[in-house]
Amino acid sequence: MERIFEHEGTKYVRINKHLAAPFNDVNDNGVPIIKSESEDFINEHGVPSKRIKVNCLTISPASINPNMASGIYNRFKANLMNKECDLEADTIKVALVNNSHSFTATHNGYSDISANELAATGGYTTGGAALASKAVTQAATTKFDAADTSWTSATFTAYHAVIYDDTLAGDDLIASIDFGGAQAVSSGTFTIQWHADGIITLA
Repeated sequence: MERIFEHEGTKYVRINKHLAAPFNDVNDNGVPIIKSESEDFINEHGVPSKRIKVNCLTISPASINPNMASGIYNRFKANLMNKECDLEADTIKVALVNNSHSFTATHNGYSDISANELAATGGYTTGGAALASKAVTQAATTKFDAADTSWTSATFTAYHAVIYDDTLAGDDLIASIDFGGAQAVSSGTFTIQWHADGIITLA
């Protein structure tokens, strides 16, 4: 089974037998680089703002590089099989974290990543923001999606986003997304623009 493959014109790297992610390029050693795209813009109120476009994470038959910067936590996969997590009914949150964070698949709950969360200042609130308009769409490739997530009047720098289930007693982790470097905003709106294919897909 090839580690890098192409499907419908998009290149993917296999992360493990269940997870693959689209990638943008490879480095000098031939290792795929999975990057988020960002853009600075002026919002409708004339405020300088930042928008982060993140890739979709795909759960599919796949073989993975354990050093991937983004990924889905093992706890979430177990919670799906044990009917513990309801992505539509539960309160699903996304927290922003600093450059001390790294994706570790065996981490289980929010407490495992909270030490690296952004401080509650500059328009950011501890615990992050709840996803709105959550929806699971059934198809050959079933997807979980939500409305883009924004922080207004924001002044901070973020490196990663971590999605977790705030309804479960352990605030169980779902996925970690690498922004590909520092993403800063000053007195503006910081927006995560989820991929058009969804936040997570299951094929």
